[in-house]
Amino acid sequence: MDQAVIRARYADERSARAVAEAVAVDNQPSPAGLTIETRLEGDTVVTMIQSLTRLETFIATVNDLLQNMQVVERTIGALKQEQSGPASRRSSRAG
Repeated sequence: MDQAVIRARYADERSARAVAEAVAVDNQPSPAGLTIETRLEGDTVVTMIQSLTRLETFIATVNDLLQNMQVVERTIGALKQEQSGPASRRSSRAG
C-alpha cells in the first residue's frame, strides 16, 4: 500500500478552512482502492491518501490534490488583494 500525509499550514484558520472545504469535495467518492481524507487542525490542512491501486494512480492523486490546493491558495490571495482596495492594488503593481 502506498500512502501520503500532506500537511499545509496557513496564515490563519479561515484560510485553512477554505482550502480544506474546497479540496474535500474532490475526495468523495473515491475510486475503489483509494482512500482520501482531509481534515482541519487549526490553521493546518491535513490530507491522508492511501492507495491499493497502481503507483501511477497514487502519484496522479497526490499531484491533483496539490494542484487543487494551489488554485484555492491563489484564489484566496486574489480575493484578499481585491478586498484591500484599489490603493493597495496600485501600490503592489508599482513595486
